[in-house]
Amino acid sequence: GNQEPCPIIYRIVYVQAANEQQLFQSILGLNPSLANNDSPPPFAIRRAVLRVHGRVNEVAFSPTAPWIAIGTGQGKLVLWDYQSGSIHKVLSGFNHSIGQVAFTPSGTLLFGERTNGSTDCRIYAWDDDPIRIIGSHAGSITAIEPLDATQVLTAGRDLTVALWDIARQAKVNECRHYTWLRHLVASQDRSRAVFLTDSMMIYGLPGFNYQHPDPFIRRHVPGYKRSMVRCAAFSPSR
Repeated sequence: GNQEPCPIIYRIVYVQAANEQQLFQSILGLNPSLANNDSPPPFAIRRAVLRVHGRVNEVAFSPTAPWIAIGTGQGKLVLWDYQSGSIHKVLSGFNHSIGQVAFTPSGTLLFGERTNGSTDCRIYAWDDDPIRIIGSHAGSITAIEPLDATQVLTAGRDLTVALWDIARQAKVNECRHYTWLRHLVASQDRSRAVFLTDSMMIYGLPGFNYQHPDPFIRRHVPGYKRSMVRCAAFSPSR
């Protein structure tokens, strides 16, 4: 029926713990309007800005530490501590720029190089010095998908998809695709992976057995314009 709009009520929460009081006071210093009962709190307050040399190619959040890993076009990997707003570590000395970055569930950092040519681009692992070389592709690494703490899937411009053992730094299996992948995504149970190019194809793991074709048969439609699939996700139940 005819209902009057309800007023919005803001409640003041009294913070008891000393560390939480200190945090609240620091937030008030960044935004004094919070002390005004008539002003709603902001969704976010900018605390710090990180500037790196070169283009930012890829970022990833660590599941075990307050770090964001940033791959740059200057051939450096920057680990940014977002709690302190400072750089934790810079990894450098690579042959090419860093184009792909990911973390395993246990917190091991994985990253791969990119280049404009067809020279070898390496896949690296780091959880403490020194940096380890897991393997390489001929040309840029186009996707890195950790399966668990011990295995990772990678794709490259050399038309291959490879499964690697991180600890042994060895290739477990590989398959060759008809074109290079723009991305790949593993299912929640790590039993399948979808390959993304101008189509979407699902392969079983670890043997790369072909399971399902592209559900969108676009390449066979008259007037089809070539386009690329870059993003996909499995639902938790799948």
